[in-house]
Amino acid sequence: MNWKPPLSASVLALVLSMGVAAPSMAADDESGQKPPAEAQTEPKPVEDNKCVSIDAGYVKAGKGATYHVTLKNGCERRLRCIVRVYHVDSGGPHKGESTLILAPNAAGNAASKAYVLKVQDMGGSANISHGCKTI
Repeated sequence: MNWKPPLSASVLALVLSMGVAAPSMAADDESGQKPPAEAQTEPKPVEDNKCVSIDAGYVKAGKGATYHVTLKNGCERRLRCIVRVYHVDSGGPHKGESTLILAPNAAGNAASKAYVLKVQDMGGSANISHGCKTI
């Protein structure tokens, strides 16, 4: 009769062997280079989505309707924001994209800009995304 170790003993042995090997794998190699996970990365541009408030809603326009997306800058720096809207109503899908330049908050009305998407109905489902960066 052949004896097989229980599965839990095999798993325990595997886990212990990984724990012993892991510190040696994380050390610098002989050439002094660091593994890719620890390599220095270049700083990414700061995104300022936390400075921007968003308001969206329908406005009746003649026989049709429009969907307005308004961004307002709450920070004291100028922002470039890309707004993307995907709207579906009974007339089908509508999508649009625009770049809005928002002045600093102290500039008053210039700190707020709107993107207008023409739609067929005053109802439906809309997905909005925006990304802002300091300029």
